[in-house]
Amino acid sequence: MRNITNPLIKAWEDSGLRALPMGLQGLLTRDLIYSVRQAGKDELMMNAAGQTSGGLRSIRPAGEILDEIVTTTADILGRELAERVTIGGP
Repeated sequence: MRNITNPLIKAWEDSGLRALPMGLQGLLTRDLIYSVRQAGKDELMMNAAGQTSGGLRSIRPAGEILDEIVTTTADILGRELAERVTIGGP
């Protein structure tokens, strides 16, 4: 599983120990994760991340991102689509 690196993951990686297969790793770290949650140490939680998370270069408000998506989509559908697509008869 891909994770956003945190001090716990770094310590594991620095130890040289290999991660166990999915499922078994959770069994091994279950008590540790429970303790991390109880202590409110969110920075040590496993933060699952997809492959594209490595490409993130800035943090932006969700509303700003959504506005950009809607504006870009409207531009493509309203202007560029007609330039890109030709509908022809049989």
